[in-house]
Amino acid sequence: HNRAIELFTDSIKRRSSCPMIGHLCSSYEEYKNGGCLQCGGSGERCAILGYYASKPKDLSSGETRSLYLETGPLSPFCQHNYVVELNLGQNEESEDWVQGHVNLNLYGDKGELIKHKITEKDVSEKFKKGSKKVFKLSLSRNIGLVSIAEVFWKYDHEIDPFDLGKICLVFCSDSLYLDSIAITSFLTNKNKNIESHREILCGETDSPVQSGDWKLFYKSCKENLPQSLASGRPDQLII
Repeated sequence: HNRAIELFTDSIKRRSSCPMIGHLCSSYEEYKNGGCLQCGGSGERCAILGYYASKPKDLSSGETRSLYLETGPLSPFCQHNYVVELNLGQNEESEDWVQGHVNLNLYGDKGELIKHKITEKDVSEKFKKGSKKVFKLSLSRNIGLVSIAEVFWKYDHEIDPFDLGKICLVFCSDSLYLDSIAITSFLTNKNKNIESHREILCGETDSPVQSGDWKLFYKSCKENLPQSLASGRPDQLII
């Protein structure tokens, strides 16, 4: 209960610099799994929480809604959410899957995020050909609208005898084929309403990300998903 007071006080002190944005969701588990990371066409699925919270226009009398957010351990408590989608290509040269680790550099109009590891620290991640892998980022600072991204890829060549599914036999490519990277930012406009902005970025060429190298994604492009992803459901979302 004491923390609730601290959060409420922080919402007054940091209205403009660090608003706490809640996402409408049926449960915290669904929110953690990335099922509610959108604000809707007019921002109706997101709201600022705390002292400056406002009643949604479509909320009926007596109706209640649950919104969820993450907070930091110390003031400022707000966390800035970003969603990163890696859209893998279906090139003839690419393997059915590759395993390894991914780091990101993100450059926004209010700051940057450098060498941020989005895969698990000690466990390599499997990336399947033609799939979409989605990662949720909760940052302590607002980097604004992201328009440039750099992806670092490191293939995991270590063989795990307890996970034979990781073994890639003979002449395997260790490159990561990415068609595009999509980044969603959640921001407040001048009227203090919540907006989500999704930017899809491509590289200069269709070349893959070589193991141990970085690749720059900066060209605005259209998303080209395989038929299996036409519904927009990700292959996996990682928190």
